[in-house]
Amino acid sequence: MKEEPVLHAVTMRELKEIIGIHWELRASPQGAPALIIKGAPGIGKTEAWMQFVQEVGTSQRVFYPQPLEPADAIGVPSVVNGRTIFNPPVKWLPDEKKEPEGIFGVEELGACDIAMQKVCARILHERQIGDLPLPKKWIVIATTNSVSHRTGSFRLLSHVQSRAVVVELVVDAMEWLQYASSTGLVHPTQRACIAFKPSLLHDFDPDSDRQYSCPRSQVLLSRSFDKLSDSLFPKYAAGCIGAGAASELCVFREFEKQLIKAKDILAKPLTATVPTEPSVLCAMAE
Repeated sequence: MKEEPVLHAVTMRELKEIIGIHWELRASPQGAPALIIKGAPGIGKTEAWMQFVQEVGTSQRVFYPQPLEPADAIGVPSVVNGRTIFNPPVKWLPDEKKEPEGIFGVEELGACDIAMQKVCARILHERQIGDLPLPKKWIVIATTNSVSHRTGSFRLLSHVQSRAVVVELVVDAMEWLQYASSTGLVHPTQRACIAFKPSLLHDFDPDSDRQYSCPRSQVLLSRSFDKLSDSLFPKYAAGCIGAGAASELCVFREFEKQLIKAKDILAKPLTATVPTEPSVLCAMAE
């Protein structure tokens, strides 16, 4: 069977635009529709909506349904005046008086079994956990991997998907580089290496159990980048971004040592030796 193109694939910039539209709809009579963000592991599905929370300065709740039983969400039953009622926990719900608006994130939706997916379906569509409604100006966003990623996710029930807008987040290396540069989250050498070879940013292989490169693991490596000795760097980098990406980064790191500083070129433009190796030029541009 021929695989259909992913027409609902979006970049991080487009995803944030969609979240912004839903945020504007929160005060409308119908409220904002729920949003399901699919995508490979480590590419920033959760970070997208959490960054939006920080940007607009609103509240958030993170709901992890995967380890829960339905009773953990809808509550345990008891008999009052001869009738059975459910007693749902209140810890998931924000206090509308203290937090009148925000984003309710349902994480790893696809990792839930069928019973918990049905519980989450009500959160997505009716904006209720059991019989307790979310505050009116809260929007719901869920994240999940797809079955094809082989991360332990199940196929989403058809009626769960139809209760939300579903998008597939994809990695755009140039867009990511702009973000990484503006925030300083990732070391300049890593950014320069990825600018030279964008495929190094994300090489996830669902058929392999080895470590891989992704935006999340690049940030992990960046935290320790300057503290690593030359002998330890290749091993540590491989533990963060996988052996393949680490090997190329190590080569690039050696090239970087050949760099002439831009200020030296400007000081002696006629006599300064300018490298011709493309990878070195990329590192200089960074």
